[in-house]
Amino acid sequence: MIRPQSSFGGTGVSEIAIGIDLGTSNSVVAVVENGRARVIPNEWGESVHPSVVHFSPDGESIVCACAPRNLTDDSYMFQRLHVVDVATGERRKLVDNPGKLGDFAFSPDGARVAYISAADRNDPHAGMLYLVDVAE
Repeated sequence: MIRPQSSFGGTGVSEIAIGIDLGTSNSVVAVVENGRARVIPNEWGESVHPSVVHFSPDGESIVCACAPRNLTDDSYMFQRLHVVDVATGERRKLVDNPGKLGDFAFSPDGARVAYISAADRNDPHAGMLYLVDVAE
């Protein structure tokens, strides 16, 4: 979170602008301070953030699709599902899906995630339905 160094009405206040590039798979957040843009990394040091996330029914976890690099091929072929603990920020890979990843969602009880993926890395279509337990 970006916090101003002093409140408005005081002295030494610099203007801060925040820009968000919200993409269909990934997003980037940047701040402009004193005329210079700087990309804001997340707590893992990554500058690219997943655009699609789903909260568990109890609000304690998030499932998101993450690619290893911000490359077109990676966002199509190498996105993997991760679960993030909202309280601690701890992230772990949920599944090593075989190919292109499609939609995903928590089950109503939050115990599982259903996702659509290609049958293998040579399959150009995400058309197989899978179900995975969220618990480690």
